[in-house]
Amino acid sequence: MQDVKNRLIGTLQISRLNDSEEQYNIGTEYVFNEIVALRGGWKFAYDHENFTMGVGFKINALGFNSKLDYGYNNFKYLPGTHCFTLEIQL
Repeated sequence: MQDVKNRLIGTLQISRLNDSEEQYNIGTEYVFNEIVALRGGWKFAYDHENFTMGVGFKINALGFNSKLDYGYNNFKYLPGTHCFTLEIQL
């Protein structure tokens, strides 16, 4: 029987640009069995952004180690942005 590997990672980032107040980001990532990653975060003290979320997959096909990631960034007044990433290791 294979051991299931789970991880839960949390982060906190504090940024202060020269011309604005401090901004805070908090996020977490849960990884299940080193194959699927679920991500989420919240942005504090931003004028137009508030939350982010995403999912990632490890894909081992045709002898290549690959990753497929999706991310979403929500805005208060504009439509959110979607980001897709495909990484292939040769």
